[in-house]
Amino acid sequence: VSSLLLTIDEPSMRPVNYNKQLYGPGPLARRMGGIAARPPIQSLVITAVQATVFGLTCGFIYKFGYGDPGTKAFEDYYKENPPR
Repeated sequence: VSSLLLTIDEPSMRPVNYNKQLYGPGPLARRMGGIAARPPIQSLVITAVQATVFGLTCGFIYKFGYGDPGTKAFEDYYKENPPR
């Protein structure tokens, strides 16, 4: 009788996997795509290059698009108050 209770209770304790495409047969079997499918070093290099290009682009847009407001404030101050 005790073995019958274990077989009845055991399936109810596991989560039901309704989406085999997302979770697969195991705990997690997601298919990698894009940058996650590449070797680790190559993914790291690609991510570092993308971050560097993005940072430089944003820096140049700030510097030349907004005219670097911090530097302008100093220049304006010294135009109004020249050093003696």
